Amino acid sequence: EMALAELHPSQADRIRARKFLEVGESTRRPEQGDLVVLSRGASPSHGHVGFFVAETSEKVYVLGGNQTNQVNIQPFDKTRVLGYRRPQPSAHV
Repeated sequence: EMALAELHPSQADRIRARKFLEVGESTRRPEQGDLVVLSRGASPSHGHVGFFVAETSEKVYVLGGNQTNQVNIQPFDKTRVLGYRRPQPSAHV
């Protein structure tokens, strides 16, 4: 909720996953609930975003929607991670 509050409502129909690289603060040590922004395919405009759950040395586990047509937790290769973002509280929330 905080992450979405940082984006202007008129952007809702144009939002892309990579736009979340501008939300909150960057972190190299993600915690549960932080955003994970992932690449998707070869296009620099495509991506995927979800919530950090856990990690191993090679995988990051993400809670997200449209993952095998469901809302679930899926593992992704860490090589796909574009960034971890920690949403900041907003005075508008």
